[in-house]
Amino acid sequence: MDDRFMFHENLDKGIHALFQREETKLSDRLDDIIVGIYRLAGIIFVTANRRYFNFSPRFITFARYALGLAFVMVVCDMRSIYGIGETFGNALSHLEEWTKIFGGGVLLVSLLCALEDALRLSRNHPFAGNL
Repeated sequence: MDDRFMFHENLDKGIHALFQREETKLSDRLDDIIVGIYRLAGIIFVTANRRYFNFSPRFITFARYALGLAFVMVVCDMRSIYGIGETFGNALSHLEEWTKIFGGGVLLVSLLCALEDALRLSRNHPFAGNL
């Protein structure tokens, strides 16, 4: 969703415009912090609301995989602080993009599993009525 609506890119451009600066190592750090805040918000939301998803062990399993991929993505995104060569840096850049894509896909699968499990439980519920 971020890639479609470019929230992150617009925020990044806004930060550069606010400080009237070109992209620097400091702005890259701010970018890393913003990406980390996205992931932290997701972790906090899932953790705070996990009791609502206890009915779906598949959701919990897939959400853990998605969060693991998000962690790998953030580590790859912070590649500039490792002081590594260009070739390995490019490999980490590609890995970051792939973990972003697969992490989003795995999270979507987890949500679909939760929806399927919720529908299955509601049909089996004695008070389901018209479902």
